[in-house]
Amino acid sequence: MADRNGDGIVYHRSDCSEGYVRWYGFGGDGPCSTCEKWGLSEESIKFIHQHPDVNTRWETVFGDCDAKGWKNRRNECGCDVCKQHLEDEAKSESFITQYGQWIGSWANKFADFLGL
Repeated sequence: MADRNGDGIVYHRSDCSEGYVRWYGFGGDGPCSTCEKWGLSEESIKFIHQHPDVNTRWETVFGDCDAKGWKNRRNECGCDVCKQHLEDEAKSESFITQYGQWIGSWANKFADFLGL
């Protein structure tokens, strides 16, 4: 298992299949969760699986990392895997953009329904 990384929640691929990860508390020293998606994007889970030697901190991968953010994240990491996959998330939308548009469209439909 990877070394402790901070004091908060970290994600690791552990023994989970592709598309799923476990989270651990206390930077990796705490008990683990079940294998789930945990609200992470496919890009985030892929990143975690590509770095089995690292307990990935939640703030590194959670939610609003769009295509530009992923390219920056992979540049910062600089490992061979990240260099190879630098352009993988080029079509990625941020969590806020993706779900914000969906929520906004339903809010508009609801307002139209109420005649507002």
